[in-house]
Amino acid sequence: MGRIGAGDIDAILALEKDLPRLTSAFAAARASQHLMGIDLGKNLPAAHALGRMAVNENTIPGLEFAFAIGVASTHSPEFVPYLIAMLDSPDLSIRDEALMTFATCSGARGTSARSRRGAGIRR
Repeated sequence: MGRIGAGDIDAILALEKDLPRLTSAFAAARASQHLMGIDLGKNLPAAHALGRMAVNENTIPGLEFAFAIGVASTHSPEFVPYLIAMLDSPDLSIRDEALMTFATCSGARGTSARSRRGAGIRR
């Protein structure tokens, strides 16, 4: 977790290879905390690796939440399939975060009444 804690986004790719071993390790709990501070927009292959790990049935606890928060800043629709899969999570907070990030990445979020009027959109 030292590389991830230091902000090394390439470490996510290495983490994906060790996922089966880490899912039961104590270090797994700390991984999701470190991942929330990483800018996933700087390395999209690593962001996809994180998405694959987040929707894996043997995922690291907290990884789904960290992924949803991390990809929100990319505003990229390429992460929507992972977010859709996360909507099936039994954890309400994960579903909520996935839904908010889905809206951000699909362009549906942030349309205030003022911006809708300016674009000629009415409710």
